[in-house]
Amino acid sequence: PVATLRLVPVSTTTEEKGEEEGEGKEVVVMEKEHVDLHDEAEGRDGRMLEPYHGATKMWDGQEPYIKIGRMATLAEYRGRGIAKRLIEESLAWAETHAAELSPQGSEEVDNIPLWNGLVLSHAQKDVQGWWGKMGFEADEGLGVWWEEGIEHVGMWRRLKAVK
Repeated sequence: PVATLRLVPVSTTTEEKGEEEGEGKEVVVMEKEHVDLHDEAEGRDGRMLEPYHGATKMWDGQEPYIKIGRMATLAEYRGRGIAKRLIEESLAWAETHAAELSPQGSEEVDNIPLWNGLVLSHAQKDVQGWWGKMGFEADEGLGVWWEEGIEHVGMWRRLKAVK
């Protein structure tokens, strides 16, 4: 492939569990940061950091959301609109597949609401403006963190999820 991205349904809690390797992830909450025990990304101090996932001005800390990220395009194919098209097509698909992206399927279970179109991007800080043009808005409450040795910020976008 010349370009890829990842679209991930995300749990409504700070801890995701899975029996099989690679299924979900185990996280430890540390004030305004998370230590991801399965990712190789390291912060400046050598710890593996993820953003704070408590309530912010843009997210109530409970609403289910999906995460889009790991956008990568081969250098010789950049500037041709491929990344934009991948994002647009992925989000269009997500809008019409809300049940598949909800943590519990198509029905509310244990008072966990269905996914209602909220999307989080872990955007590289230096391309934050590009994600802004794609309709994402930075959430200062998530802070700045390091993934794969690159500074990232959290950005949200609301889709019209069809139930």
